[in-house]
Amino acid sequence: MSASRILLTVPAGYRPDWVLLYHGRDPEGLSERVEGHVLTKVVLVAGRPVRLRMEIGADGVGLDCDPALDGDDLETATGIARRALGLATDVGGLEARAADEPEVARLIGDRAGLRLPLSGSVFEGLCWAVIGQQVNLRFAAVLRRRMIDLAGMSHPSGMVAHPGT
Repeated sequence: MSASRILLTVPAGYRPDWVLLYHGRDPEGLSERVEGHVLTKVVLVAGRPVRLRMEIGADGVGLDCDPALDGDDLETATGIARRALGLATDVGGLEARAADEPEVARLIGDRAGLRLPLSGSVFEGLCWAVIGQQVNLRFAAVLRRRMIDLAGMSHPSGMVAHPGT
C-alpha cells in the first residue's frame, strides 16, 4: 500500500519562517520551491526523482510524495523531509539549559524554537558549500541551477532532483 499523505509532527514553538527562508533562497530553484507555507523539493529516492510537497500547518506538516511511496522508500523520503524541515535534531535540551545558564541563554537569544534545516543529502549540502564559497548567493544559485539542470534527474512536474553521488 502506498501512502499519499502523512502528517509530520512539529515541536512546540517550531519556527517555519526560518526554514522557508533557507529553502527559498533561490526563487528560481530547479530542485526546491517555496510558495507561502509550502516547500516542494524533488529528491532522489532509490535512484529515482520523487517530489516531496511539505505543507506547514498549525497541526504539523502534511507530506505528499509524488509518486506515492511505501516501505523503505517512504521511510527514506520522510527522513529527507524531516531533515529539510529541521525536525531531525532535537534542540530541546539546549533550550532547557538556557533557563539555568546565562551563557547558553545569550547564545539562543530570540532564536528559541529554531530548528536548523538541512539539504536533502550530504552531497547536495556539499555542492551548496563549494559553489557558494567565493561568490555571492545570487551567482551561486545560478551555478547550482546549471549543475542541477545538466546532471540532475527530471521529475514529471518539471522540477529536477539534485544529482546524487
